[in-house]
Parts: sequence; structure tokens; C-alpha cells
Amino acid sequence: EPTGTPPRLTQDRRVLFVSEMSSAPARIRIAQRVERLDTDVSGTAHWRTIVRFGEVAERVMHTALGIVDTTFGHTPRLRVSLQFRGPLRAAEEVQVELAVTSVGRSSVAYRLIVSGRGGTKAEGEIVTCLVEPGGARSRPWPDHVRRGLAEGGDLAPVVGGVAALDHDLVGEVLGVMPDAPDER
Repeated sequence: EPTGTPPRLTQDRRVLFVSEMSSAPARIRIAQRVERLDTDVSGTAHWRTIVRFGEVAERVMHTALGIVDTTFGHTPRLRVSLQFRGPLRAAEEVQVELAVTSVGRSSVAYRLIVSGRGGTKAEGEIVTCLVEPGGARSRPWPDHVRRGLAEGGDLAPVVGGVAALDHDLVGEVLGVMPDAPDER
């Protein structure tokens, strides 16, 4: 449920993000493509591909929340668990959903779901921890990071101006106009 706070827009290269802080934990959905190099000899995506998709979604989420400068390079994986429901093949388009399920003193747990043709292909959990520079010990989340993860709500990437946002609003708020989508 929206809090009445206006949408927050941030930009990372050619991607815009819109979010409303809410009482719901942060969640994002992104599109990815299985490349040939992501597959093993059977033509099926390797398990590392699923983890990489989760890491890409995490970076996109943290960028959308405006916390990537604090977290990037400082949140190693503590645990990764995956269950495979079906094969992913080269050139397959997938949807990756990453949602915060809990935020601890210095850790965060995410639910990861990767869906492709025919439904859910893999799901699991990724747990990370914020560490001091150099990675020797954990450290507590700064308040703004904890708040973003715990209350970030649904985060919507807006690529090439394609989303529920008006192009003029985007240009007015950021002082730029998004590039037109490729016409291939």
C-alpha cells in the first residue's frame, strides 16, 4: 500500500528505477537471457547462471534503492541454495524475481525465482552479509540501507522509457529523456 510519498526516481546508465517506500520489503523483477556460454554440454543452463542472475538482480535492486555504493563489494554470500524445476536453454528469455525475506543486524536473505517458458525453472535463497572494508568482520547495516531493504517495496526498472511512467515526467524529473527502444 503506497505511503503517499511520491515515487523516487534514480538512474544507472540507461536504466531508470521508480519505487515508493512502503512497509513491504524490497522486491524487483528483471529480464535476462540465457546465452550459449551459460550452458553445459547438455545445452542446459549451468547452476552458476542462476546464481549470476540473482546477483544481477541484487545489483539492480541496490541501485534502485540508492544503496549500491555502500553495499557493492561489501556483501559476500553466506549461503546459496537452489532447487531446479525445469531446464533453461540457450537463447531463452527469463524473468528473475529477487525479494527480501528478512533483514538481520548485518545480513539479508533473499528469495530468488527464475521463470521461463513453461513456468518456474529455479527457486532458492541467497543470504549475504555486510562486512567491513577488507572483509574481516561483519558490520551493522546503516539505517538508510536497512530501511531500503526492509521497506523498499516493489522496484520497477524502466528501460528505454517503457513502463508506467510518462516520458515527459521522466525527462522533467531527471533532466534527460530516455532513449527510444531498439527497433529491431
